[in-house]
Order: sequence, then C-alpha cells, then structure tokens
Amino acid sequence: MAGRSRQYVPCTMMNASLVYDLKYVLMGGFLATGPVVETIVDDSPLGQYGYRKLLVKDDVIVGGTFIEDRRHFMAYRQLMQTRVKLGEFKDRLLKPDFDPNLCLPAGGMDYYFF
Repeated sequence: MAGRSRQYVPCTMMNASLVYDLKYVLMGGFLATGPVVETIVDDSPLGQYGYRKLLVKDDVIVGGTFIEDRRHFMAYRQLMQTRVKLGEFKDRLLKPDFDPNLCLPAGGMDYYFF
C-alpha cells in the first residue's frame, strides 16, 4: 500500500482492559490447547483474584492470560513476539522472584515498569 513491495511482519494479538474494576490481559493464542501445548500457571498470584497463565509450545510462549496480577506482561509479550526459546528459564517463568527480562535478547527493551 506504500507503493513498494514489503514483507508483512505480523504482531502479537493482545487485549488489555478493565471490566468492573477487574484488570486483564489476553495475548497470543490464549485459548490454545492440545497435547503439544504446555500450560504454566502461577501458584502464588498477587491479590485476591489474581491469575497468571502462559501457554508454551516447542519451548516458545504462544499465549497468556493475566487477570488482576499483570506483572511483567509486556516482557512476556516481547518473549512471545520474538519467539525466544525459553530453555532453562521455563520452569521459573511465573515465579515471584523471577525477572522475565533476563530471557530477552541483548539490546532489547526492558519492561521493568510493567
């Protein structure tokens, strides 16, 4: 549409909103299921109604759901969009003391403010 042939680089779908004082973020394939999709759920979310879940396929984040407790959701989105292989970090992804910015490639943006 700009007059030149360009490759279209898709972005990751994300919906962040507030419904009746309940903050949420849905990103990527947040409804993905099946034998090849691993579900990682936070055992200790913040707040009374907190919930955090990531979906992993082939060692890459493919989706996520964050309700009320949205810590680091932009860093997780960046990991998903850049298709970073999780490797040794996968078991600690949603632990309270883990910083997902450690998984991002060098020179990328850190998302400490989310």
